[in-house]
Amino acid sequence: PSRKRSGNLGRPGVARNSAKAARRSSRGAVQNTIWEMSGKPAGGSNGTSDMRRRYLPSRVRDVLSIDQIERVLVITAHPDDVDFGAAGTIATCTAAGASVTYCIVTDGQAGGFDDSIPRADMATIRRAEQTAAAARVGVTDLVFLGHMDGSVEATMELRHDLSLVIRQARPQFVISQSPQINLHSVYASHPDHVAVGQAAFAAVYPDARNPYAFPELLTSGFEPWSADELWIMGSGQL
Repeated sequence: PSRKRSGNLGRPGVARNSAKAARRSSRGAVQNTIWEMSGKPAGGSNGTSDMRRRYLPSRVRDVLSIDQIERVLVITAHPDDVDFGAAGTIATCTAAGASVTYCIVTDGQAGGFDDSIPRADMATIRRAEQTAAAARVGVTDLVFLGHMDGSVEATMELRHDLSLVIRQARPQFVISQSPQINLHSVYASHPDHVAVGQAAFAAVYPDARNPYAFPELLTSGFEPWSADELWIMGSGQL
């Protein structure tokens, strides 16, 4: 990956309708909204020495075609969120040879309906279930952050954790949950989903691409990274 790209501080561009994106692409992705996240510096400036200059969003273009996809990062609140929200898209990507990483913020300790299962065991069970489900769609790289199910907030700590994963995975695009409450979908508007959506949005822009955000990441060897697109599940924007 080029350092020029990883140093880019482009601003979010235009949210595009997934129905239109699906017509442009054979993938028929599940997500409702795709944000163009890449940008280029105004006036031809480049490098970190010019970061105080104004940056412009790049020209709106079609979503990445399947043969262009090499690396994808999925960020969700709970085990099984991605299975309900984007498993078909993930299977299509991995079948075409893309490398996909799952980042699961909680272990789903507050899930399930069997009172005979201790909460600690529930976390272990749900991790195992998510790992098995991921394998069915060709994903073997899973990161579990271990935050508490039902208590997720879009804190700086979570943004830090997600920025680190983005810099490690270096994805072309990120799939995550909606940062907004969708009044038409109770499931999509689970507080953990919304908090993770907000933290993921902030991690994609500006945190992961900004060398001055969480500078300890840079000094630890994790270079800034700019994802080209952010795909949103369950946004309700049609």
